[in-house]
Amino acid sequence: MPKFRLVNFNKYGNPRSRIIENDDPNYSPDLSQFGRGAFIEKYIENKEFKFKSSTSDYEYTTKVLGNKFSCNCPGYWRSYSRECKHVKEIKNKL
Repeated sequence: MPKFRLVNFNKYGNPRSRIIENDDPNYSPDLSQFGRGAFIEKYIENKEFKFKSSTSDYEYTTKVLGNKFSCNCPGYWRSYSRECKHVKEIKNKL
């Protein structure tokens, strides 16, 4: 069952979110009832992916925690946007 993350803001402007499960992949509730700036995004389950290094025998681990991505490869730390080739590949796949 697909999961979506609904984000809206309280009266102080702080974001709050909730996870919604729905069978319809094109699910979109009436966001006007949630106030200004509310939005829905696809929620990704916590997952872990393994990638073999192209230059050595090392294996890199890329983690997806909610909608945040991290990787233990050197390219992840060198990149200003924190998007190495492994993170980009997973984003394109999902």
